[in-house]
Amino acid sequence: MPEKHFTVKVESDHIKKLTAAKPIPALAELIWNAGDADATRIDVEIETNDLGMHSIIVRDDGHGIPHGEIEHLFGKLGGSWKTRGARSKTKSRILHGKEGKGRFKALALGRVVDWNIHYRENGILLGYTVTIIREDLVDVRVSEPKAVDPALHTGVEVRITELDRAYRSLEADQAVNSLAQIFALYLTDYSELSIFVDHERVDPSKLIANHLKMPLGDIVEGDKRYSAELDLIEWTIISNDLDPFAQVKTRQKDRPRGQIAQTEDGKIEVWVKTWSEIIAECKARLRFVQDHLQTNVSKEASLKYLTETYDKYLTGIEVGEEDAA
Repeated sequence: MPEKHFTVKVESDHIKKLTAAKPIPALAELIWNAGDADATRIDVEIETNDLGMHSIIVRDDGHGIPHGEIEHLFGKLGGSWKTRGARSKTKSRILHGKEGKGRFKALALGRVVDWNIHYRENGILLGYTVTIIREDLVDVRVSEPKAVDPALHTGVEVRITELDRAYRSLEADQAVNSLAQIFALYLTDYSELSIFVDHERVDPSKLIANHLKMPLGDIVEGDKRYSAELDLIEWTIISNDLDPFAQVKTRQKDRPRGQIAQTEDGKIEVWVKTWSEIIAECKARLRFVQDHLQTNVSKEASLKYLTETYDKYLTGIEVGEEDAA
């Protein structure tokens, strides 16, 4: 059967707004979708050629999307199945996206996006492709499903091509830390999930300075009782710069510079500082200590300190300058 097309039921200028995003948030949306699909491994790969960055791939081993559901999921915005269920289908994870907007963020990175999808139906592994091109955002192209190698697994591979430029922030040495900050709590809660960028694992544990679990009283609802506990996590997240929103938050007139929040009892504080600010503060403390250690102490001052500090041991003993020397 020939490839079929369907039209997204929304004004195209609205979709264009959805395709505007910075590289890391755009990539994060694709990773969130994979997590919502109950993936246990998500791989981000950057393909390059002689001209530089060629394509961006996000691959997961989630349950995929049945072909019969694709028009409902891609054909309109809002009314996503995620709004009707608070948890993912098989692993009961808390869902991130709820209005079907995240998939369009991929077009903030490149002109063409292909979703290569594998799913199981009646025990058979099937595969098909969905394609969206930026110039015609409302036209979604979907191939017919075909049986694929049963040795493969379910999941989705998102391939972004015809990139607008080379994205330095998506290379592993930068992206791993950025994604760890975004997915730290999620990866802590769902330890069965792993995220890799060019085979380097996103590890949020490097950002956790302290983690304390505090049991709370049971929550009673009708004839049901639920246990509860509070997770207190102290994060260490390093950045070289702050965006305009963060800069405003760190300069509030009723708080010390850098403090953006504090609980009423003062037990929990949230501070935001750049790496350069932390280094400057450490240098200031070091100078303070050095200034106070570099003092000239005379024999008279030493003798006075000795007699005053050890007076009870020196009772009846005369201590002169020669004894103190």
